[in-house]
Amino acid sequence: MNEYFFTLHIFVLVSFILFSLKLGKEALTACFILQVILANLFVTKQMTCFALQITCTDAYTVGALFSLSLLQEYFGKKYAKRTIWTLFLSLLFFIMMSYIHLKYHPSQHDHMHLAFTSVLKSIPRIVFASFFVTLLTQKLDIELFGLLKKKFPDMALLLRFCGTSLLTQLVDTLLFSFIALYGLVHNIRDVILVSYLIKVIIISCITPATILAKRFIQRAPIQI
Repeated sequence: MNEYFFTLHIFVLVSFILFSLKLGKEALTACFILQVILANLFVTKQMTCFALQITCTDAYTVGALFSLSLLQEYFGKKYAKRTIWTLFLSLLFFIMMSYIHLKYHPSQHDHMHLAFTSVLKSIPRIVFASFFVTLLTQKLDIELFGLLKKKFPDMALLLRFCGTSLLTQLVDTLLFSFIALYGLVHNIRDVILVSYLIKVIIISCITPATILAKRFIQRAPIQI
């Protein structure tokens, strides 16, 4: 059953990303930021998929990277870098609002405080880890993607996305797993190995979507 929803998750995610690109850079930026926030919010839930123990958010991580690659391809490197700082502001806002939300004393009629506490109590550690890891990996992705585009201008978008994604997701998986999830998940080694394997599968599934982006969205990329 999880395998079905995993496939559906990727399909829906890619559809929203491509539709956001069709609407423009503002919509794609919003889609990118929402994916990172959802990844941080949902990462502590674990599931069994293809007989493996994984978290439920790897699709968001790769989807966010795909969104950032499209932002750079269509709207330029400078805008992609600006989007990263917009993301950090959004994550900081999310941390502060989560902290204040938990500080409110619930009334005697409230039944949700414990649920919110269970979900949000690990958010500061996870999001601060995401600050550091995202800054490093997204910076690496932007620079590597830009380098490939400059050195090999005729290289297809799907090859640039696939190549940069495989490297940056390896770095992301190692750093984020140790900083954010150590002690929160059952077996950190399995989480790292399986998480990266799943990300490779997701990258393989999402990469063909770059062909759809180029075929159905004809706006010429801006060179910045």
